[in-house]
Amino acid sequence: MRRILTGTQTTAELLELDQFASTGQLYHHLRQLVSAGWLVSPRRGHYEVPAPQIVPLLVLTMIAAS
Repeated sequence: MRRILTGTQTTAELLELDQFASTGQLYHHLRQLVSAGWLVSPRRGHYEVPAPQIVPLLVLTMIAAS
């Protein structure tokens, strides 16, 4: 989420981060985040945080970092 919020938007860019064991794992997480409303996919393979979710996501990120 943090990477997508700061500009990493495509699945290819996310896969380059080496934080996922497989592409299937990445797609599983992305589908879950889209289903929960934390992400939207305006076109295939591209993800972004919807505007109404930015502030709540930043708050949660700050809480998790402390």
